[in-house]
Amino acid sequence: MIAPLTADQFLELAHKSGLLDAKHLEAYQESGRRVRAVPDAPRALAETLVRDGLLTPFQAERLLRGKWRNFILSGKYKVLRPLGWGGMADVFLCEHLVMRRRVAVKVLPSRSSDPVALERFRREARAVAQLRHPNIVGAHDIDQDGELHFLVMEYIEGNNLRTIINERGRMDPIWAAHYIRQAALGLQHAHEAGLVHRDIKPSNLLLDRTGTVKILDLGLARFFYDESDDLSRLGAPGPVGTSDYMAPEQAVNSHQVDIRADVYGLGATFYFLLTGRNPSRQGTVRQNRMSHQLNRPGPIREIRPEIPEELAAVLDRMIASEPGERYQTPAEVAEALAPWTQTPLPAPPTELPERDLAGAGTGHAELDAASSSSLFEPAASPVPGPEVEGETAPSLNADRPTRLTEASAEVRPATTAGPAMRPAVSALLLPSTAARSGEAGEVSRPVPKSSPPPSQEEAENLPRSHSAKKSRLNRTILAVVAFLLVGSVAAGLALYKRDQPPAGAESSARLRLMVPAYIYPADTGLDQWGQIFNSPDAAATVAIINPDSGPGKVADPNYARILERARRKGVTMIGYVSTMWADRPLHEVKCEVDRWVLLYPGIQGIFFDQQASSADHVGYYVALYEYARKARGLSLVVTNPGTICAEEYLARPATDVVCLVELPTDFNSYRRLAWTERYPVERFAALLYDVGPPGEMEDYLLKMRENRIGYCFITDAKLPNPWSRLPHYWEEEVRAVQRVNAP
Repeated sequence: MIAPLTADQFLELAHKSGLLDAKHLEAYQESGRRVRAVPDAPRALAETLVRDGLLTPFQAERLLRGKWRNFILSGKYKVLRPLGWGGMADVFLCEHLVMRRRVAVKVLPSRSSDPVALERFRREARAVAQLRHPNIVGAHDIDQDGELHFLVMEYIEGNNLRTIINERGRMDPIWAAHYIRQAALGLQHAHEAGLVHRDIKPSNLLLDRTGTVKILDLGLARFFYDESDDLSRLGAPGPVGTSDYMAPEQAVNSHQVDIRADVYGLGATFYFLLTGRNPSRQGTVRQNRMSHQLNRPGPIREIRPEIPEELAAVLDRMIASEPGERYQTPAEVAEALAPWTQTPLPAPPTELPERDLAGAGTGHAELDAASSSSLFEPAASPVPGPEVEGETAPSLNADRPTRLTEASAEVRPATTAGPAMRPAVSALLLPSTAARSGEAGEVSRPVPKSSPPPSQEEAENLPRSHSAKKSRLNRTILAVVAFLLVGSVAAGLALYKRDQPPAGAESSARLRLMVPAYIYPADTGLDQWGQIFNSPDAAATVAIINPDSGPGKVADPNYARILERARRKGVTMIGYVSTMWADRPLHEVKCEVDRWVLLYPGIQGIFFDQQASSADHVGYYVALYEYARKARGLSLVVTNPGTICAEEYLARPATDVVCLVELPTDFNSYRRLAWTERYPVERFAALLYDVGPPGEMEDYLLKMRENRIGYCFITDAKLPNPWSRLPHYWEEEVRAVQRVNAP
């Protein structure tokens, strides 16, 4: 279809694609989230829909080109954006339509009839189906949609080791040893399942935000004990693998290699992490293969003299030319690297802005055998430039079939601001592991050095007067008397409090506004933010912001400006993070807290949405609470179960404020539990949406006060996103809160 020329044609394509249906569009128009008038130009409309979260930039750009097919795969997966392109397949970030789980989907190009490509694709599905290991990317499903074959895999938020080294320079030896050991453990699991990977290289090792390495791309894997499984004889004209990291024997006969070829590839990857360059730099693919067979890479200590001899010996053995001279299994590699991997490492900044290395030193980093707190060594010599991996064989000389989609996407959310600044990452990084204690992020404070004991000569000259002894005796008597007095007072207070009402019952019943302000701060959204800041009680208001279902990956300058305005007005700003009812891994949620702190330094707290309510999940939220308050120094944590939860969430505590109500229209269904009387009203919040006229809104405010609710927000907006705008009666609600609070 030709590119749309009008907004109506663009919406028609969006509807045909399955990305937007009539129900979504109608709800969007009613929500007030869009601009007052629908833009006539297709691109302006696309930018508005991207800004409001209905389309991704990639989806919008495709629709603007008139391409609307294949956004929904097999009726189950919605394509969000491309993740990468491969020699045989392309990978996309997708979302399961029902489960809302994000996955990586590897898609063979449409109309692909090449038997090698199809067999390689099926091989990868068979391989990952047999493997379940924390250091191997898992697979969820394999399916076909017309001519498109696709494999659904675990989505890893991180980056591959080649990209990391090319962007940041060679790696600290201790960190490199940790990552190579993890990969060895994953390879050992594959080895025990009868698999040889045959394409181990930096770009096939993913590092996630928690510091976990995962092996991917099993498309060249060989089932060692299955003679019928012979991809290397299905039309492949040359060796299977990547020449820069290929074992010498693999270049001669790819079919006969065993796990020791993977040990070599892992050693060559280790070499790359430490030096920033391939083990062999001969130029062409053929020259690289010959170099691996005839020459060994230069000694690593000639390039990095600070590397311990024992660690260098491990690397040398991994890349020995003869298979018999190498470690015979990945498990042996992991065992050899164990002495350098005893101390856990903090999570690396794999997808965050680059660390500010100013002041990091100009010489070679001195290696600490016990631990290292720096992922990338600030080398004295210039860091080698980015390299391009050699061709992965087998290669196809024919033209590539039409891709599922193009790689570029030019549509960006509508904004009046320029690009965001790249803040330094040093404030986010955890301290050296040698200084850590307990939970990640907690720092053991240095103990001040005590004064040295006096020398014997000095001790002999110290005065020993009778008055000093008498003074010590007097201080002892006073201390005993003070202790008895304090005990008496404490006992009296305990007897007094026994007959008093609970502390919470005497707390002020003053209502404060807690506004889920998921309003993009540009165009008409700025006007609504101005209403919040200019309200008479702005300093008592808490606003929840949500740039991208959380903080997103880069700082949005519009939100940065809003945070600065909030600071001047005294509005407390807290950032949205979903916990999926405790289903999200703790480290993943903590990473979002980290991004809030890094990208938006003005943020003051966190709103943990979708909180579990049963007592058996309290520990999960206690860990998040302590991380946000202690490790990240935030001042407010709000959790939202949207309903009554166990008392332990407040008693432990796991939250400062718990949102016990998130309902449409009716507050009358709320039943206050007896235990809430034991806590101040400031510990409870309620959010109502789809509430009609202002009179009904004010009635609910009165009921909230009667039910000991401390934070409130009521809006007339409706689903799908009632928090995308202020209510039409915002100013009346502000005045109503003041009237409710009046004595």
